[in-house]
Amino acid sequence: MLMSGNFGAAEKILACGSVLIFFWGAFALIFTVSRQAPWFLAPAIAALAYGWTFECGFNNFYLSVAFAFWSMALLWNAKGWRTVAGLVLMPLAWLAHPLGCFLALGGFLYVLASRYLPGWWKATPFLASLFIVVATRSYLAHHFIVQWPRFHWTVNGVDQMILAVRYRPLAEGAFFVGLLFLSIDAWLRREDAAFWARISLPAGLYVITMAGVLLLPDSIVLPQYDRPFGPFAWRVSLIAGIFALGVLGCLKPRIVHVLAFGVAALIFFVFLWQDTGKIADLESQAEKLLAPLPQGSRVMVTLYPTDASRLYFMNHIVDRACIGHCFSYGNYEPSTKQFRVRVLPGSPLVVSASITSNEMQTGTYVVQEKDLPVFQIMRCTATDDKLCLRELHAGEVNGAAFP
Repeated sequence: MLMSGNFGAAEKILACGSVLIFFWGAFALIFTVSRQAPWFLAPAIAALAYGWTFECGFNNFYLSVAFAFWSMALLWNAKGWRTVAGLVLMPLAWLAHPLGCFLALGGFLYVLASRYLPGWWKATPFLASLFIVVATRSYLAHHFIVQWPRFHWTVNGVDQMILAVRYRPLAEGAFFVGLLFLSIDAWLRREDAAFWARISLPAGLYVITMAGVLLLPDSIVLPQYDRPFGPFAWRVSLIAGIFALGVLGCLKPRIVHVLAFGVAALIFFVFLWQDTGKIADLESQAEKLLAPLPQGSRVMVTLYPTDASRLYFMNHIVDRACIGHCFSYGNYEPSTKQFRVRVLPGSPLVVSASITSNEMQTGTYVVQEKDLPVFQIMRCTATDDKLCLRELHAGEVNGAAFP
């Protein structure tokens, strides 16, 4: 089926497979950390699995983190085949994205050292990790061009649930409810040494991850790439969110936990279903508009999200519609050199300079003779979700409003 060109099916299989690997990897890690099946947290895990990182399409990073969770779960109590399987998953994580491999290896070493060091020496891995984060910040700041993140307090894992403005009260409420549950259980079990010993590892990992979110650059200019790597904080908050659930997984499960997280997840998925429908409608419009174009046409896309949305990569809206038919001429990915698909200068299929791609996507590009024939897709007006298509001419700015 896939070999016959059913790209839509391939896309759905890849997305569904990635979500399943992520969900069960996170579930397995929380299970291993808390020593109890975290079914009462399943709605929260599902919400993070379908959160900002997934919806923005960072699938390489997403899948890498998923493999890292599986690796950490297997290596947490490493014995025999579990050790081999956990180590084998690290190269898979690396192939998807280097950060996942660093997470798996760093998490394994942290847990290993924390478990076997005696007495107060158990605090050494935690302090050493914080020192590494601070030292990394200093090194990057002095050797690279970096951009520091602008923070909101919700960038702690719960921001993964904030896909638009209307999600914010839901995410903030879920955070404070989880904090309340943790406070109540901590008070009731304040003299339970086993509880505090079990919760210390995921809590330490959460604090270290949040130190990275707060202290490390949000984007960094690396010489081998044509565009900065980022955003770091919003991606890594996904890892922080799962570690936070690892802390909550140590609580004594109660029916109120199931109800609270279940209701929050239900509202989240209702919102997501509504918003996904709008995006699907835009994709359908793009397919209808592009279908009459000549085979091999070049298409520029200038499509901004609404002010209320955090889904910033709307310019990919024509990518699937163009498969086998046209070319997304301003696609930024090949020119960044951050992906395995690259572009050579002078390519007639996609622009080779990131600055040119950025101008096309922001509507500030002056069309050149060499670009012709080329077409433009954008909103018909600034306030609606109806798309329009027109042919561009040399000398005009591609973001000019439609008549």
